[in-house]
Amino acid sequence: MNIFKNKGFYVVLVVTIIVVSLSVINVSKDDTSRRVFMIGGAFGLSGQCAEFGEGELKAAQLAIREANKEYESSGVSFELVVEDTECEYKSTFNAINKLIHVNKVSMIIGPTWGDSFQSAVPLINKSKIPTISPSAAMEAIHLQKQPVDYYFSTWFSGNSEMTAIQNQMNKIGHKNVVVVHDQDPFGVLMSEIFNGLAHENGINLVDTYDSVTGTEDYRVILSKISSAKPDAVFMSFIGPDSKVKFLKQAREFGLTLPMYSASDIQNETLLKQFGSYMEGVTYSYPKTSGLYDIYVDRYKSEYGSVPQGPSSANAYDAVKIATASMIQAYDENVPIRDVLTKIKLKGYSSEVLGFNEMHQMQKAESLIKTIKEGKFVEVK
Repeated sequence: MNIFKNKGFYVVLVVTIIVVSLSVINVSKDDTSRRVFMIGGAFGLSGQCAEFGEGELKAAQLAIREANKEYESSGVSFELVVEDTECEYKSTFNAINKLIHVNKVSMIIGPTWGDSFQSAVPLINKSKIPTISPSAAMEAIHLQKQPVDYYFSTWFSGNSEMTAIQNQMNKIGHKNVVVVHDQDPFGVLMSEIFNGLAHENGINLVDTYDSVTGTEDYRVILSKISSAKPDAVFMSFIGPDSKVKFLKQAREFGLTLPMYSASDIQNETLLKQFGSYMEGVTYSYPKTSGLYDIYVDRYKSEYGSVPQGPSSANAYDAVKIATASMIQAYDENVPIRDVLTKIKLKGYSSEVLGFNEMHQMQKAESLIKTIKEGKFVEVK
């Protein structure tokens, strides 16, 4: 019997074609026969990362509106479906699980602080849904030995941040340093990068102290720091609120050593409430380049204020690269991930939008800022 005359073969063939097509990209059509591309947004809109997440959401919404105008004449539109990760491990998994299995999105922007809340990374890889986080340090994902096949980030390199901080320490003469961190993946990552770079950057690592994530009492650690008599302290915790607790207790303990931090300490809400404890902290911050000034103008025109949070422009870039990749993948009938690994665009947070082998931005720089008289200012 000729297999090509078997009706069962045709059924299998048709089903196979449908499955293969769906594995490339999910596209629906509205009543006007427009192609609608579904994008999920997993942002921390409540909890300790909300300063980041709220800015990421506004930036993503702006980029989606712009994409819909750009592709309007082509019969294409994008829809952003948003879930709140609540800046929690379990909630992040639930949010992304819903976006994938209920909303049937083809791509995801998020999650906020994907380095700390990486619970959904195995789900993302299993479902083969390309995901771009605007605020995940990819080194932390690799540190936890998580595969990053479908996971990308437009956030900046942790190595860039720590190098900038240590260069500033050298400039000021803060050679002997202690490190304090919690057990969150981001806290561990930044301390490990700091420690790994210390020798080559001329920093003498006096000691490293770790604490349980979310601890309320740092007095034992503060006593050890006082006895060690370092020139300065570098602190790395899951979020800025933990840093404020540490700074508050340090002041109460009478410890007046110079304090250094990473970029997440730039939190306007905490500054208004606890500015006196944050005063004088020196920290690294992403150095924007590319078309950043144009992005700021667009954001201000849309919302009447400057972009909120350090990762706002990174979310804008994540959507820009996502929409371009989805269009190209659909036109060429290839998986979105294949496009993401090769695509290069002009960026708004950084000069070039393109991913390296670690699925992070190829080019990233950091500058130094401090908290002075209740304001976040760049150190010249």
